[in-house]
Amino acid sequence: MKANDEAILLSRIAYSETSLIVKFYTKKNGLQTYLFQGGKKKAAYLGPLTICDIEYFGRPESDLLKISKCEIKEVCHDISINVFKNSLAFFIAELLSKIIHQSEADEKLYNFLKNQINELNVSTQVAEFSNMFLIKLWNYLGITPSVESEIANDLNFMDGEFVKVYVEIDPLHKSAIEYIVSRLNEVELKANIEIRRKAFELIMEYYQVQISGIGKLKSLIVFKEVFNP
Repeated sequence: MKANDEAILLSRIAYSETSLIVKFYTKKNGLQTYLFQGGKKKAAYLGPLTICDIEYFGRPESDLLKISKCEIKEVCHDISINVFKNSLAFFIAELLSKIIHQSEADEKLYNFLKNQINELNVSTQVAEFSNMFLIKLWNYLGITPSVESEIANDLNFMDGEFVKVYVEIDPLHKSAIEYIVSRLNEVELKANIEIRRKAFELIMEYYQVQISGIGKLKSLIVFKEVFNP
């Protein structure tokens, strides 16, 4: 039986000389893995976070669904040619493949991701975009830290709370916490590159504590090299 879906590409690996195993986050069925026979012919057009319309079918003798048709739904040209955006797309796609496990629809999450991909394509503030995306994603994963103090200077990773601690805090750490809280509250706060980098480290540490199984992200090494030359 054939079916169709709208989907965001998270990963692809070679299966044979002509085929791919592809992982998509789909609008109707959540996270899904497919065999894409002949997919290598289109590999150049299927970068991370590509939004596609797919047609697929399954066979009783196989648990693996097979894609019979895959067309790019929305062309995000700048993501594919801009080295900063492309490295960020690889990082986001790998992170999503680690933290999304459900094979069921989550339309709010799907629409959020789709909108964020389109925003990334036109964004002129890529370094800022990465932090904002990760902070916004908390809400859809149900792990947004609460703010226990208006003058929070630290983040309790285990309890998921921004707190005020009465010990000496490294100024950069404190500034990064203030930056994250301001972005969480959608308040503009000027931050230099050192503060944004520190904030990114804290945000990623929070993901690692809150969500098991993320492990090391291969794309994170490249992402950091591109943004921290």
